[in-house]
Amino acid sequence: MHQQTKTTLGISAGTRLVGIAVVRNRQLIDWKILQFKERWSREKLKRMLNKFNQLYDYYRVSTLALKSADPFRSSPELNALIGSISLNARSKRVKVSQYSLQDLKELSRTKKIRNVEILSEYIVEQYPELRRVYLRERNNENRYYVKVFEAIAAAKLACDSP
Repeated sequence: MHQQTKTTLGISAGTRLVGIAVVRNRQLIDWKILQFKERWSREKLKRMLNKFNQLYDYYRVSTLALKSADPFRSSPELNALIGSISLNARSKRVKVSQYSLQDLKELSRTKKIRNVEILSEYIVEQYPELRRVYLRERNNENRYYVKVFEAIAAAKLACDSP
């Protein structure tokens, strides 16, 4: 019997930086930070959605794992972005799952994940190829790749759910 390929795009969105991760059949095949530096506008939102559409098509994404906004650290622009990403994915027949930061922290059943640092360590245990990035990130004052680790965690959660 031929097993269907499942490709999940994990996204941890921000209005300036977006972490993405692509997981195919539980293997991490790509990850990166996308930068959108210009001021918020409808055109910027359209450009961001267009980039996600390119990713859906290029990787043949079947599932989107989207980190939801923290209600205490959100903005109207971020809420609009996350809502638009979700609606756009559904219009392309991509299954959408949203996960809170608390959901991501509960990813590991074997160790208590109290913060994003421990979440990043857990992700590196699962994907050792990220160790160098993680070690560099640990020494950065401004955490640049946190969104990538969150995107990977969201994708992993989506892969692990039925």
